[in-house]
Amino acid sequence: MYRRNGIATPQFYCSKIGAYGSVITIGNKQFHYWAEDFMSAKTLDDLEIDLEDLGSEFLYQVGACVGSMHSAAKREGIEFTWSSPYVLLDPDEENYNDALTWYEKLRHSPADVRLVEEIWEIYNRKREYLEAIFPSLPAGGVQGDFSTNNILVNEEKGFAGIIDYNLAGNDKFVTYMMQEGIFLSFECYREEWLDREKCAYMEQRFKHFYIGYTQQYSLTDAERGAVSILYNIIRPFRMDKVETTLHIAEEGLWQEVNERLRWMHYELTREDILAFLEN
Repeated sequence: MYRRNGIATPQFYCSKIGAYGSVITIGNKQFHYWAEDFMSAKTLDDLEIDLEDLGSEFLYQVGACVGSMHSAAKREGIEFTWSSPYVLLDPDEENYNDALTWYEKLRHSPADVRLVEEIWEIYNRKREYLEAIFPSLPAGGVQGDFSTNNILVNEEKGFAGIIDYNLAGNDKFVTYMMQEGIFLSFECYREEWLDREKCAYMEQRFKHFYIGYTQQYSLTDAERGAVSILYNIIRPFRMDKVETTLHIAEEGLWQEVNERLRWMHYELTREDILAFLEN
């Protein structure tokens, strides 16, 4: 169905009984298998291309693909009987678990515990708001894993398609877009950047991703209203940000930890994201 909507992705084939997948038992283990087209293009990881070495136009193309997939899913009613594994607000989802680990490790530490408590209170307040509006956000089937080992590139290093539906499932379209967009635009770099100049550069890359997405998928008012708060709770609490902060804390570098806390507070409380993305 995605291919019928112009999306470059493998075609999956039905069996004679109309099933797209089957199960075979070998020993005491069950294995799922299916048949799909071979895509000749290579992934970013296959070609050892770092995403940071590709321009913002590439992120625009990726965003447009995600938007096209979500439009097709919404229009065609593409749904699964299960959720994608990274659905925000699901029980045991990683965003909250990472945030909770961060809080438990720092609340009684030599870090600025007043700031830790303030960040934790704001984070939970924003999650509660998101929980209240979550039912109003459109949902459907998503690919589930727009990572560099699944993104195909052509010989000109342009976007050539997406593969791998092993993590596909249902999700809220806007939360999936924000999580994948933040990962691709802010996390896929050889080294971490937190200074304002470099962050502004990455924000421009995210803006290109967002523009590509919204040119193919029309956000509802409820989805637009969720963009900033999704950014607030996702961006500073990505797993790598939490793990790096806790690693620095283990080394006893509390001044650096406090600098990271101030950065987290800034990103958590920003109110300018939607205006920046749409102007």
